[in-house]
Amino acid sequence: MRKNIWIWIALLTIGCGPDVQKKRPGDGANNGANNGANNGTNNVTINNGRTNNGTINNGQNNGTINNGQTNNGTINNGTINNGQTNNGTINNGQTNNGVDPVDEACEAFCNLILGSCVTTTCNITDAAVEENRSSGFEACMGRLDIGQPSCAELYTTEPDFAADVDAFNAMSCGDDSLRRDRCESFGFGACGCQTPTLGTACARDSDCVAGDFQPFCLTEQPDGRNPGGQCAALGCNTPDGASAGQMFVGDSTGCGEGGGCYVLSDLTGACLPTCQSNADCKRVVTGTNDAGYVCRMLGTIDDQPLGLCETACVDDANCAAGTLCADPDRFCAEECQLDADCGPSFACLGANATARWCVYDP
Repeated sequence: MRKNIWIWIALLTIGCGPDVQKKRPGDGANNGANNGANNGTNNVTINNGRTNNGTINNGQNNGTINNGQTNNGTINNGTINNGQTNNGTINNGQTNNGVDPVDEACEAFCNLILGSCVTTTCNITDAAVEENRSSGFEACMGRLDIGQPSCAELYTTEPDFAADVDAFNAMSCGDDSLRRDRCESFGFGACGCQTPTLGTACARDSDCVAGDFQPFCLTEQPDGRNPGGQCAALGCNTPDGASAGQMFVGDSTGCGEGGGCYVLSDLTGACLPTCQSNADCKRVVTGTNDAGYVCRMLGTIDDQPLGLCETACVDDANCAAGTLCADPDRFCAEECQLDADCGPSFACLGANATARWCVYDP
């Protein structure tokens, strides 16, 4: 069920926009009152005496109710004080302090996942992310109508949801699983989660620092690929519906500055070192036969050129079928005859005496 509750939270934070309407404090069943009643007095039965706009009928002989208060009067051994009982239970489910248990549970839960727990542990500088968090919190509390049920509405109708809310409320703000959830929702850098160190030399997985992910070493291969090894990390965050071969960047991926989350064939996300030029790669080639890394451009993401640091090729034998070793750049490029043979942001501009290939051309 925990996955479902995070789907609901995601709907809260992405469903907010300029057309949503704030709920007024008196709307619905919020603030412990119904239809404008004050101090929790409307529809509250005490010792078989029902209040009506602040007046007790058949339940008070020597005390006058005035706006929910009594003057020198007691009811059922519980002294009424501002519409609350001391040592007494109000029959509509309110507790001794006058707070509805559902409202109390949901306020704690909403603060834990979208409210004060987030604002005190994360430094969210992205205005859009902060707006979604703030609006999501208001929707969770039932004070913003975005077409999704509030916490209180689900708590009273869905037993599994209520059980999950109670389980969350048993945690503290510093719980490690909540820390990871915050980082995935609002940004790893913003919420202080460690990101992996990518591209450093390695011979085994344990040589790599992966932060909250699984360390993975792209080890040097007999054919010369990955010279000296290159650190990566498995388990980065990709959006729902992501396809193999796609690349995602940004703080929410968890790959950090200079890293991108590449979707593998099994749809696992892998943090790989990204680049905009050869200079961004850890071990740049220095000659025509030098083992090293070059920046192979993938295209444009968020208006920025983006590539991957890959093993420099020496000749076409180092490249997969349908690609060739581009000279002098030494990356494996797709062969082409026309611009239409190349993907977005690429053109059929590379050429030598025997072939042509796609070149990044934004």
